[in-house]
Amino acid sequence: MGESPPPYPGPSAQLPINHVTSILPLDADLAAFSHPHILLISVIKSVDGLGATVVHYWTARSPMASITIYSQLGINSFQYVQNFRELGTYILPTGIEPSDVHQCLTSLITESPTVSSDREIIPHIVAHLSSLPQNKGLSVQLFSIPVFGSSAEELLTGGPIPRWKWAKPTSVYGQKSGSWEVELGKAIEDGEWSAGKDLQILVKGVPEGNADY
Repeated sequence: MGESPPPYPGPSAQLPINHVTSILPLDADLAAFSHPHILLISVIKSVDGLGATVVHYWTARSPMASITIYSQLGINSFQYVQNFRELGTYILPTGIEPSDVHQCLTSLITESPTVSSDREIIPHIVAHLSSLPQNKGLSVQLFSIPVFGSSAEELLTGGPIPRWKWAKPTSVYGQKSGSWEVELGKAIEDGEWSAGKDLQILVKGVPEGNADY
């Protein structure tokens, strides 16, 4: 005769609970793009109150091979980037037009043999502008933001065309990073909407004519 089945435990009995710890992998780009670089932002206010915003980047090794990006993003949105800094308002030398600002700032670097590292570039520009006489030249506001690349030596390692991506590992929302964007402003706006302040901005270079990156 077979064995009897175990007694029915009843509706109030509890089954053993297995606790499973879920470990979500961090965005691989956060680890790959960890080298900080500083972008300078210049804003020139016109008489109608509109601002011309330009993003600049140089290296001490080759300041003439610089990066210039014209942005329609308001400076208030740039403040959503972590460690955004306001550097002050300065008067450029007499005769400088809005279209000449990047060339003017570049000349402050190339004419000085004392700039030996990338970290010295923006402080050198600010110090030089601070020493200029207060004339009736063009007034420019300067700001800076950090971005993170895959190399400590070069900002754009994969090609000359920049791509941008926001990330925020500490975000309390579900999304902690965005997609790679063609425009820096689009990446910041998406991060501002999705994660709020203290955004990290990642940057990479892609080959010319390749829209698949």
